Amino acid sequence: EREGDLGDLVRDQGIVAAAIADDSSALRNLVVNFNTSAAALAGGQADLRAAIRELPRTLDAATPTLASLDAAFPPVRRFARIATPAVRSTGPAVDAILPLVRQLRGLVSADELRGLSADLRRATRPLASTSRRAVPLLGELRALSSCANEVLIPFGNDTVEDTKFPASGPVHQEFPKSLVGLAGESRSSDANGQWFKVLGTGGLETFTLGNGLLGTSSTPMRGVNPPAQPQRPPLRPDVACETQSAPDLRSTPADPPRAVRTDPSSPAAQRRSRRALQAALRALRRDMKAGDDTRRVLPRLATPSDVASAVKGGSG
Repeated sequence: EREGDLGDLVRDQGIVAAAIADDSSALRNLVVNFNTSAAALAGGQADLRAAIRELPRTLDAATPTLASLDAAFPPVRRFARIATPAVRSTGPAVDAILPLVRQLRGLVSADELRGLSADLRRATRPLASTSRRAVPLLGELRALSSCANEVLIPFGNDTVEDTKFPASGPVHQEFPKSLVGLAGESRSSDANGQWFKVLGTGGLETFTLGNGLLGTSSTPMRGVNPPAQPQRPPLRPDVACETQSAPDLRSTPADPPRAVRTDPSSPAAQRRSRRALQAALRALRRDMKAGDDTRRVLPRLATPSDVASAVKGGSG
């Protein structure tokens, strides 16, 4: 097609012929091996024909796959460049961590953690059983703590409202004051046990306590606080304490109980006093006789002169 192509062809063919002439054994091997390859292909021409038929479909499937791979190579190359410093530092990191590995290997040896785990193995089953059995107890402790937080502590921080006897502080400060009086009255004792004095008083005001009981007072009662309730608050053990309301310490004084002013000079009161005096004298004489006491008992109430005479003479 162009001028000089024939001369170039002759020149190039001479170069190829010279190369073949220089290595005749290679040419012989090429002919022999080509004959062997051709014979193999001729023997498997049915398989070769089937493979050639599948080649188009293979190319159709391989083309997008190769395109995806070609598109993935740039990110892979970027990742390789980024990971290069980490890869280079892996060797020094391994060298630095080897002492720790040796220490950890010694830690899990039979003399260390492995022996400890063998000792703990005997306690594992009892601990697991204790943990299972402790679940109900922990539930009760939770309910008790919640009851204290939601009911008991607010009750202790509340203050009793009383206009006649105002409280000086909340319940948790007022309640311990009663313990001082209880400790003081019961500190005396003898061989019979603890004892304390009771101051008995009376008066002309007689009032009904309920249930057939009567009481006396030296002055009229102006009211009752807290007032008696017709019935006790309902006891609900089926309701959790933490959900119940705190006690309400507010109250309005109620009217005093029905009272009658006693007339000690009335005939009925005189008769009752005499009967009480005679019963007391009989009991005193009986106790004195049982104890071989020779002192004399007056058949009436003692006067100041009787007391002075008894003190001076040493007789009763």
